[in-house]
Amino acid sequence: MIRESVVPEAALPSMETIDETGESTVSTEEANQLMQQFQEELIEEDKRCDNALACFNQRVKEEEERHSKQHRLLEAKLLQAIAQSDGRQHSGW
Repeated sequence: MIRESVVPEAALPSMETIDETGESTVSTEEANQLMQQFQEELIEEDKRCDNALACFNQRVKEEEERHSKQHRLLEAKLLQAIAQSDGRQHSGW
């Protein structure tokens, strides 16, 4: 028994003929326009990437500076606590 398809014909891909002669179906002008468009898109993508990297690199630099400052502050507090502890031990506390 053969079942009929329940998929409407509009949902199926159209049956287009395939050019197997190898001839170009795009004019030289259209090809040049496409190449120009893709070159412009590549340039824009490179700019976007460069800008993103510059922002990230600046953010990394800022974070390294913040970390270094915080590290120095905590080291100073630690040294101060050690000095106070040593002073108390020597004074008999």
